[in-house]
Amino acid sequence: MMRLEIPKLMAIAGLGLLAGCVATVDPSSVGTGSKGETTKFELAADVLGESTLVPGQRPPLDSLEGSLWMQIDSAEHRIKSSGHVIRNPALNKYVRGVVCKMAGKFCPHIRTYIVRAPNFNALMMPSGVMQIHSGLLLRVRNEAELASVIGHEIGHYIRLHSRDRWRNLIDTTNAVMVAKMVMAAAGVPGSSALIDSIAAGSLAAYSRDHERESDVVGLRLLVKNGYDPWAAQNVWVQLERERQFTKQNPFRSTFLDSHPSGIERAGNLGALARFAEKHSKKKDRGKRRFEDAVIPLRETMLRDELNHRDYKRFRGLLAMLIRNGRKVGVFHFFRGESFRLQGGEGNLDKAMLSYRNAAARSETPVIVYRAMARVLAKQGKKAAARKAFGRYLEKSPDAEDREIIEVIMDGLS
Repeated sequence: MMRLEIPKLMAIAGLGLLAGCVATVDPSSVGTGSKGETTKFELAADVLGESTLVPGQRPPLDSLEGSLWMQIDSAEHRIKSSGHVIRNPALNKYVRGVVCKMAGKFCPHIRTYIVRAPNFNALMMPSGVMQIHSGLLLRVRNEAELASVIGHEIGHYIRLHSRDRWRNLIDTTNAVMVAKMVMAAAGVPGSSALIDSIAAGSLAAYSRDHERESDVVGLRLLVKNGYDPWAAQNVWVQLERERQFTKQNPFRSTFLDSHPSGIERAGNLGALARFAEKHSKKKDRGKRRFEDAVIPLRETMLRDELNHRDYKRFRGLLAMLIRNGRKVGVFHFFRGESFRLQGGEGNLDKAMLSYRNAAARSETPVIVYRAMARVLAKQGKKAAARKAFGRYLEKSPDAEDREIIEVIMDGLS
């Protein structure tokens, strides 16, 4: 993958253009009216009306496409009962609200599932099933950025890209294989790694033209709903910055693997945002609304990221979250956890520094004191470890591991 240095990346963010990489979307072609360039983004309200999609329409059951639709229904049923779906009522209500705001009249026909998966991804099936991964919610910084990703997926849906993609697969792939790929792409467990790989590379890999068209639709929906038009480009800038901490993605993301490249898309979206900004009445980011919905689930999302054991990349993500976020104590705590679990010379000292930064903030989970005690015990600092364990029990009187901790403390006497 092409590497992009931070100064160049920030230059893209500032200019909205990419030197040496042509912004292939013409801003003046974004609208559909004939009243002239200055009114084209004002006509964005028609973007949903332009779709030829008939909500709720299904292919005939006796067709091959109809049988695959049934496979999608089966996959959705298994998703519903999966332990990987996040069922927090407040978060689901919030995300559903953003989806409906962007989807308009298509909202009743879209079923949204928030999946506990630590990668930046969102995908949409032609039947109206939308998946949003927890790794996406952890990385976007506000409601406008979330809406930009949702708008992009809705663009694929209402412009029938996913339907066309399925039809192409039917023409070129064994029907049984495609059925298995349906399950894998939907995140249903039980398929092989090979099938997962094929699904990731085939089902969500839209053409360049489809990706650009969905970027345009997504941006028009952002403007229509009063969001900051720069949000879409900001997402790609953030993702490219995160990528620089490792040479490769530690886990596959179909959203990121699509064409054009993230670098090109940042340039394209910046050019479109500059044009749209002239015709945007509102530039809502919705940062506080987004954080209020996501913060209660953040610790779980971070634990899932940590479990991938790509500690360098994880700390890069945490650095950005600390810089951009609110109630950052939990980020310092998990930074300490990454050093503790990685081990090696000097990392225990780095872990303690991060734990102390976390403990200085009132919103930090009390388990930071237990983590500090473990590190201190490893370092042979028994008295300090015992004190930290005591602090943990004092702040968490109903701790389930109280008896175990008390035994450990006795051993440190």
